[in-house]
Amino acid sequence: MGKLIFTTFCLFILFGCSKNEADQKIAEPTTTTISYSVLAGQHIYAPLKKGNSEYILKTDNPNIVTFEYLEDIEAVSISTLDCGKASITVTDANNDTIAIIKISANYWGSKEIEEIGQSETVKPEVLVVSKDMETKLLIEKELWNYINQRNGTLYSFDGKTKEFTINITQLGERYQGTYCWSIDSLVLNYNNMTEKYAFQIIQGRDYYKIQADKTKEYQSIYPKAGITSVKISRIWYDSGKLHIQ
Repeated sequence: MGKLIFTTFCLFILFGCSKNEADQKIAEPTTTTISYSVLAGQHIYAPLKKGNSEYILKTDNPNIVTFEYLEDIEAVSISTLDCGKASITVTDANNDTIAIIKISANYWGSKEIEEIGQSETVKPEVLVVSKDMETKLLIEKELWNYINQRNGTLYSFDGKTKEFTINITQLGERYQGTYCWSIDSLVLNYNNMTEKYAFQIIQGRDYYKIQADKTKEYQSIYPKAGITSVKISRIWYDSGKLHIQ
């Protein structure tokens, strides 16, 4: 009888220890690793569910990213500042690592861009504000002719060398040059010219809108026309999908 009680007691202790060990294994925190490849200057949200305590976020490269945890949407708001790589480590109050978010911020480039007249949702635009209606119509006609001549033009941008080519198919003209890009601007240098554009990524990077402000140019040509604004927007289609390099 004594042996039976002793054996039962040992089994109880053994079972209890095994159960505690199993509970400890279940309670061990798991680390989630998420990787993103984005354009420098792009803003993203990385999903991260709320925990039982406040999160502490740190990065190994503050020159590349800034970040903030937003509890209301359960996500980390991340802004990229420059080209490069950075990791964001998320820990809880117990100093356990909950998540590691890896960011690779890249310079924009693409091998196959075509200028198009319009798509189903985006189209070129010409905006002229002038007191003189005749001058306004004249400028609009000139700029629309320019847009139409550029339809079908092919571009190639090398994000590593910062060099690009333009093939204006309708005019049989081809140029090479260098470019400087940021998330909202694009500067082209070629044929002894410098062209400055506002740059906008639309529809998941399939399309780009570039806008040139030609107000000063036309004010100098027509100083008495009362021109206050001249802007032209053109549409590029990225058929290569190689914008991250």
